[in-house]
Amino acid sequence: MTEVMTENSHAHEGANLLIVDDDQPWLTRLGRAMESRGYVVH
Repeated sequence: MTEVMTENSHAHEGANLLIVDDDQPWLTRLGRAMESRGYVVH
């Protein structure tokens, strides 16, 4: 099971992600978390 997760963990690398929220601290933290997973956050 670990191998499957590892192979698929980079499937979204470089994918764009638009996050919209009115809570700035949450938005910042979520953006950082998604960037660490390979997303490009806007």
